[in-house]
Amino acid sequence: MLDIEHARSLVKGWPVTVERYSSGHLGFVARPQISGQRFNRSFSTSKWKELPDAAQAAIEYCRETLRLQPPPKERYIPEIPLDILSECDRVIHDAYIAGFDPVEAFREGIRILAERRASRLNFDQVVENFLASKQAKNSKQEYLRDLSSSYRTFAEDFGDRPIDDISSQQIEHWLTTMERAGRIKSSITWNNWLRELGYVWDFALLSGKGWVTSNVVKEVPKK
Repeated sequence: MLDIEHARSLVKGWPVTVERYSSGHLGFVARPQISGQRFNRSFSTSKWKELPDAAQAAIEYCRETLRLQPPPKERYIPEIPLDILSECDRVIHDAYIAGFDPVEAFREGIRILAERRASRLNFDQVVENFLASKQAKNSKQEYLRDLSSSYRTFAEDFGDRPIDDISSQQIEHWLTTMERAGRIKSSITWNNWLRELGYVWDFALLSGKGWVTSNVVKEVPKK
């Protein structure tokens, strides 16, 4: 054990492990890592004779290999305008005056902002959640495919819009445009669109996550 501890002391601080080979000889395995790739090379006393020589060879291998490591990319740190820094100083000062810990106030602000952002899902995201809930209730796959196809058509114009930003007037205008383009050819198709879109808004309203505050589809007149 003493010879192993001595061997370890010879390569301390380097990515080198001590090994005892089947021949009984001690040696080292250099394990430098470059750009996520691990290199391994053995240095046994059966070749280098003396333990310090094998240790030095392993260290030199690490040293030479690590020289190939590409230099780290220079991190870009944007320059913060002085007016923003001044605003930060003012907020910190106001927090102290009001008896708040500025760091805790900042964390609370980030938490509230994250909750608000999470609550504002776009149409595509709400549809994804809605279809997943229908699938969990074992709805027929053919029915889900039909719904998904319909929603993709509406999403061509509204998919990336926050669902709580979409108004009844915009939905009615979209249906009217589809009608004039010949893609809605009857009152039945118009009303089917209202029914299927209404499912999404009902789901968003009843989810309890604050995605919408009302079902605006119900405000669009049927035909």
